[in-house]
Amino acid sequence: MLLRLLTSLRTRLLIIVFIIFIPSIGVVFYSAKAAQTDTLGDIKSKLILIVRLAVREKMDVFGEATKLFSETGLPKDSSIFIVDSQGKILSHYPNPKIWEDKVVADKEIFKAVVASQTNRETLETTDLNGEDTIAAFAKITRPSGESEFLILSVSKDAVFERIDIKFIRILFVLGAIEVLALIFAGIIVGIFLLNPINTLVSAVNKIRAGNLATRSGLKYSSGEFGQLAQAFDEMAEAIQSYTGQLEVKVAQRTKELEDSNFKVAQEKEELEKQYQLTQVLVESLPVGVFMVRMPSGEAFMANQRGYQILGISAQEQHKRNLLATTYSFLRLDQTPYPIELLPLNITIKEGRAETKNDVFIKRTDGKMVNLRISSVPVRDKNGNLVAAVMVFEEKSIEKEG
Repeated sequence: MLLRLLTSLRTRLLIIVFIIFIPSIGVVFYSAKAAQTDTLGDIKSKLILIVRLAVREKMDVFGEATKLFSETGLPKDSSIFIVDSQGKILSHYPNPKIWEDKVVADKEIFKAVVASQTNRETLETTDLNGEDTIAAFAKITRPSGESEFLILSVSKDAVFERIDIKFIRILFVLGAIEVLALIFAGIIVGIFLLNPINTLVSAVNKIRAGNLATRSGLKYSSGEFGQLAQAFDEMAEAIQSYTGQLEVKVAQRTKELEDSNFKVAQEKEELEKQYQLTQVLVESLPVGVFMVRMPSGEAFMANQRGYQILGISAQEQHKRNLLATTYSFLRLDQTPYPIELLPLNITIKEGRAETKNDVFIKRTDGKMVNLRISSVPVRDKNGNLVAAVMVFEEKSIEKEG
């Protein structure tokens, strides 16, 4: 939708530019041409009108022509004169004394008029003084059958001076229209393009700042901005709803974790109490007690009586593995006692209780001690073997090594 919106907006802007500027260029060129055409056409139409009226009413053609142009004003450096078919000037205005009765058959303006195939025309040539001119002429046929030519010679510079003035006026008017058009286009763009965009950008910034209740506030029209505003508001509502649900879930999960941590802390405290109680109970027993973890056989609880029977210190005992052959378990005849037959190993391997009375141990001080050993398994609630408890007591000292 965004790509479609941008494409549509770009198309509209291009259309606005085309509507405002492209025709203006055409108007400029057309105005320049029209200014030239209007100036020459005005001169020519006046000249033709004079000829028609003069011939029809049997009026003085030259007199009427000079009267009309003197009233309306001839362009600068212009002249009007009548010349016969031989090139003799019959009348001339202004400066009649200088030009009347002169033969100008060799002048370009006369040649061009005579060579023309029409009775009325506008020509670009040189005047009687050899200067560039634009000439308008009309052919007059007298009752005697003789032909004369009424010629108006207008300086090209004067013509274009008038054209320039008209052109400047046209440009001024056109510029004013363009400025007004641009102002109007700016207002239209501001109302229908920039204002909705700024509104949406402001709404986006508010949502980015955390105000998820923000909405665009634009009308849901069938246009691109209406559709975009509707899509934006639906997206903002979905984000707000999802965020609210997420916050509820996070709060619930946090509460569950807090409850779980509290329960774990309580259970840990209870286990520590039980451990301390068990340790006190084990220390008070008159027999040796060793508890080992499974399957490593590492002793995690033992009482002082057990260390005394074995003849080792508690510090040294923690460095030993009760499943290892670091103890000299013997029979009565001092032959080695099979390790696999010891009660603790039977409990570990087979998961059952076992008692032996024929086990001897040779302590570090060299004395032989007869032990009565019992071991029992400890299981969790799922029946898995997690520990083993070995209880032993000294029966008698048979022999000193």
